[in-house]
Amino acid sequence: MILVADPIRISARLAVHRDADDAVFVAQWNSALPQIFTGLKISLPRGISSAVVAEFLAADAGLGFYIENSRDQADTVGIFTGVVVVTIYVLVLNGLLSRLQLRSLAWRPVDREMQI
Repeated sequence: MILVADPIRISARLAVHRDADDAVFVAQWNSALPQIFTGLKISLPRGISSAVVAEFLAADAGLGFYIENSRDQADTVGIFTGVVVVTIYVLVLNGLLSRLQLRSLAWRPVDREMQI
């Protein structure tokens, strides 16, 4: 059970929905989505860098292999090209994840919309 869900939000869902299990699930899912996206944003660059390091060590293809092969041949341009491509790849995926987060969490108030 997800303990982040707001009890008021669950009660409001129960008042509107006929199926209590569905209402509780939707309220808990919506409460957990910000933490899920935070975890994805942290793990995405680490996972990609781990894959590139694994390609450094034991691969016959891929960006890590390309960077390692360029290093073996003392090709500085090739090394930086590989690093830049990996960086752009991570930035594009992070941007797509951010857009998905904004779309999925459109119901939440944004900081600029909140007033004290």
